[in-house]
This record gives sequence, structure tokens and C-alpha cells, in this order.
Amino acid sequence: MNLVMRFQNPSGETVTFVPQRFIPLTCQDFVTAHNNRTNLYEIKADAIEIEICAPNGEIKKEESGRFTMPIDFHRDLPVYALVEGGWLPPSLVNPPAYLFDRNVIGYIQQISRGNPRELYANADWWLQMIPDDRTHISPFLYAFESNRRTIPDLAEFKSSYEEAVEIIRSLFPNAKIIVYRDAHFEAAFETMTDVLEFHAEETEFLKGVAPLIRENVSENSLQSVCDEILTMAADNGLSFRSLPLLASLSCLYEDPKVSGYNAARELLKLRGGPYTDERAYNVLSDMRGLMFYLAFQALAKQVGEEPLAYCTADKAALLFGCGLNFHNVEFRGNQLFLSIELSEFLFPRLPSDQRRELAQRIEAY
Repeated sequence: MNLVMRFQNPSGETVTFVPQRFIPLTCQDFVTAHNNRTNLYEIKADAIEIEICAPNGEIKKEESGRFTMPIDFHRDLPVYALVEGGWLPPSLVNPPAYLFDRNVIGYIQQISRGNPRELYANADWWLQMIPDDRTHISPFLYAFESNRRTIPDLAEFKSSYEEAVEIIRSLFPNAKIIVYRDAHFEAAFETMTDVLEFHAEETEFLKGVAPLIRENVSENSLQSVCDEILTMAADNGLSFRSLPLLASLSCLYEDPKVSGYNAARELLKLRGGPYTDERAYNVLSDMRGLMFYLAFQALAKQVGEEPLAYCTADKAALLFGCGLNFHNVEFRGNQLFLSIELSEFLFPRLPSDQRRELAQRIEAY
């Protein structure tokens, strides 16, 4: 069954249509709503079967078009969907196909148990709008993000995956949940271990870089600290696509004079105490969610299927991924290739020409 939407435009016309695609929202859309403590968003949609009813009752029909409509949701948004080009509330992803992270599946578990907290009530309201019978869901990230804060072995990966399938079915009994047989588990586990190839090196990099960026860096020290970060990344064998490297540089070039949501700083969890292996593991788990999302995108492109949206409760991971604007994602052999953008949102201290220069320096490493 197609979703039918109706709204009244500023001219007083009532517009009814079937949305085909919702245009992704931006980082700034999120920050504006967050700072204003509102759930009001300007939603754009490409639509078909359009009917426009004027105040005098005259009706005009159109085959297709694009609309902008303000929607003021009456529940806070605790779950987000990262998609190519930006982000959306999960219920606006079309077709509805998702890669759920561990936090989202944890929400589902609490909802099924009847937890009365407002957070879970809000999550339930949003998740209930996802069309159950047309939805595809992968619980891969739940299995990867071990609750023991260590990388799972194959048996733990399989057990966690099967547990997640049952949790998801409690709220989405008719959804098409991606399930694996033994051979598929081994292939999925091999993909996971490939992505984790530089886990030890990235852990050491994070522990080394944290003291450099824990506090805002003065203008006079930016260049020397940038050099030190890039050298440390090179010494640890990290490529320019390394998310810990990009997040560290984003922290370096955040603007201390502008208040706002510093996605990279939140993602790196720099506040308080020494930067331990456990803290680094938690940070890398959040970043791996983004990398697996990209891997699933590339796989979908290979086989001609619709990509999965990365469904998360982590605002920092969402905005970091959104701010990097991943595109041209593809596998070449077993290697994942992608293009990124050093956006003003993540690097506000740098004008566009200096962001291009930094991108060239990163690629040189």
C-alpha cells in the first residue's frame, strides 16, 4: 500500500499526493532544530498522483512534482537514518530498508518490555510509522558491536545476530529480516574482520592524538598540530579515508568562537580521564557502524539493490557521516573506495580553499 500525504500550502490549497522520495535533510537542518528545541522540519518530497484542491473547491491533478512542506512532529526524534546525501527520520526512508545499530535494537527491546520512559515512548512512536510488511532490516551492527566491549569471535557474532533477529521480530513481526545460514555467517564475519584490519593501529592513533585535541587549539598552533596528527596517522599506517584521522582533524579545525553541535568531538568522546583502550574501542565501534553502512551501500550497488539506511540513535555518528557527504562508494576487488567532502560543518575554521588544500595534504599521506 502506498503512503498518501496531505498538507495545506500557504495559498490555502489542500495538496494530496503519493511521495516517491523524500529529499535528505542536512546537518544544518538538524542543528537548527536542536538549537531551537523544536521538531519542525522543512520536508521536500518528489511525488506522483498529485491532487490540489483550491479554497473554492476547484481541483487540479498532476502526474508528478516536488513539494516543500513544514512538518512539526509532536514527538522528539530519538532515532535517525543516514542516507546518501544527508539524513531523514526513519519513517521517511523509501524504500524502507535499514541497518539497525545496537542502540536502536536496544530501544526495540525496551519497547517490547513495556519500559515507560519517555525516550522509549518517543522511539516507539517513530518506529511504529515504519511500514512493517515492506521493511527490510539487517541486525549486522548489533552482532558486531559486542556488549563485552571487545571484538567478537565467530560464535559470539552468530549468537548476537540470532538474538537481534528475535528482538526485532518483537516489534516488526512482518518485516523481512536479513538472516544468515552458516556459510553466510562465515562470509559476513570475514567482511567484519576485513574492516577491522587496522583496529590496533587506530586504537594507538586515538590514544596518541587525544591529548593534542582535547582542548581547543590556538590559531598559531594549528599548522604544527595538524602536521603532528598527519605524521602520527602515517606512522600507524592509516589511510586518508581513516575516520579516526578525519574526526581528529575536524576537532582541530572546529571554531571555538561558534557554539553548536561539535559532531567529531562528541564522537571521539574526549572529555574526562585518560584515553583508555576501552574508550577507543567504543569510539571505533561507532565509526565502524559508518564503515559497515558504506560497505553495505557498495554491495547494494554491485547487485543492483536499494541501499540500506544506517539507522542509529547516535547524533554524533549521524552528523559526522552526514558532514563528510560520502559518495562514489564502491568495491574494487576487496577494497572499499569512496569520496568524501571536507565540509564547512565539520571544518568551520577553514575557508573553502584551505579545506581543498587540507584534502590534498590528507591524500598525500
